[in-house]
Amino acid sequence: MKIGLRGIFACFGKYLIATAIVAVLIMFNGFFPKTITGWVIIFVFGVPIWFAGEWMGSKITDERISKSIDPFKSTVSPARLSYLLLVMLIFLGGLLLIWGIFEEFIRRHFYVL
Repeated sequence: MKIGLRGIFACFGKYLIATAIVAVLIMFNGFFPKTITGWVIIFVFGVPIWFAGEWMGSKITDERISKSIDPFKSTVSPARLSYLLLVMLIFLGGLLLIWGIFEEFIRRHFYVL
């Protein structure tokens, strides 16, 4: 498969549009870049982190996994709710750990509301 210069520019344009959307979402959450490094972080890491989060969320809430937890295959069950609660608590704990590690760096490059 041969990709021409037009295809490369089209992919780059789509990446910039997706990154702009991610930047707006990040700003709505109270993180405004205040340095060039902050903007570079958003444009380089924003979209890949967003896709990784979407992928991880789809794997966590995969129907095969959640139905294997509940032997009765009911739509709402205590086992499935406990599984999702545990995953959410682990996720929030991971976010707090990441915030504790990178707080100084984030505050240096972003206005945090």
